[in-house]
Amino acid sequence: MTPPLLVEPLVGWPQRMAAGEAYLVTVDLRIAEGSGPWEYDPEEFVYLCMLDGEDDLSVEAVDDAAVILHRFGGSYGPARFLVTAGFGSGERRLWLNITSETGALVCSATLPVAVEDDDPDATQPVRFATIRTPPPALIEPEPEPEPPPSSSPSSVPDRRPKATVGLRYALASDVGLLEEGNKDAGYASPHVFAVADGNDPHGALASAEAIEQFAFLDTNPMTDDLLNTTDDLLNTVEAAARNANRRLHDMVSSNPDLRGMATSLTGMLWSGSQFTLVHTGMTRAYLLREKDLYQITHDHTLVQSLVDEGRITLEEAQSHPQYDVLLRSLDGGPEVDPDLTLREARVGDRYLLCTRGLWSLVSPEGIYNALTAEYEPEETVRRLIELARQGGGAYNITCCVLDVVEASPKELLGYSAIKVTGQEQRS
Repeated sequence: MTPPLLVEPLVGWPQRMAAGEAYLVTVDLRIAEGSGPWEYDPEEFVYLCMLDGEDDLSVEAVDDAAVILHRFGGSYGPARFLVTAGFGSGERRLWLNITSETGALVCSATLPVAVEDDDPDATQPVRFATIRTPPPALIEPEPEPEPPPSSSPSSVPDRRPKATVGLRYALASDVGLLEEGNKDAGYASPHVFAVADGNDPHGALASAEAIEQFAFLDTNPMTDDLLNTTDDLLNTVEAAARNANRRLHDMVSSNPDLRGMATSLTGMLWSGSQFTLVHTGMTRAYLLREKDLYQITHDHTLVQSLVDEGRITLEEAQSHPQYDVLLRSLDGGPEVDPDLTLREARVGDRYLLCTRGLWSLVSPEGIYNALTAEYEPEETVRRLIELARQGGGAYNITCCVLDVVEASPKELLGYSAIKVTGQEQRS
């Protein structure tokens, strides 16, 4: 099938770069005006991207393949590249070529870049103002290397307590400064983590029910038996989300006054070496790894779709009148389609799950600074909530911080299940 000919490139790249820093370049396409109605079957059109750099601009594709997918004329994700500037000031160039699968040239462009050794402003968007692209999700866990055989048969056994990989975590919720009640809910335990953000009307009921389904994973005696493979992990969290949606459907069926209630949900299940992430709506998950902050969920909102399509900017999105219109959520409807991801659990990682009461009122720089400060999860959660209140506290605020640590089992004994539901009233 021949791709549409009238397409326009949408390229985001840093025109100023600091030497030694890595930057994200995104390449997308949109249907140009005058293309006429979309008359093709619902199949994907694949466009291939090639990005190369002059001199010491190194280019690496973030995804497995540098492609752009389109269906019905709507973008299904840009091609993404990480560009690292070598040391030494000067003008540089990036070369971009986009072709169809048949080899037809769609776009060829030269992207100018100014590299500067001593420009603190050029480094700021990398660390703070821009959340960088997440590292690739884990497909299959890397096998652990076999320990070498002992060369000393008579050596004394090591009877010291063995360290293990575990989690330190904290969860808290705050009604905020303007809301009368709290429609957020959350749950945290040694293996299960979730936050939910309920929508009017009856949002507190919807979020609480979603959290109950994740809390059930801790009490269900079958859970341990289910977590034997990657597929089991994914199926378990997906089933929890679907069960929550089914419960909302049953509640509305028995009480039509509850019609319209819905909730966003982001949840994680930890199995020792991996996290499974399930997400729908506008709650979020972030990963702090080696001082870099990644947003690892994608908002399912009308405004985010407009940003993805290049119709509005991120700055325009923040003041858009339909800022909170959800395209996907748990609403008791016949279908629920959550995002599912499997991620590696790496010692030193810090995760943040939060509702929009945090991320919509605290800048990426503020979130980054709070997460990178050397505080325990409890203090980090307290500081994040305080930042959101200082930002206006317009919404309920719920956040969960969890650290992947290496510690003895005794050091992790004090951590038990925490559950918060929408019962708190504004004082």
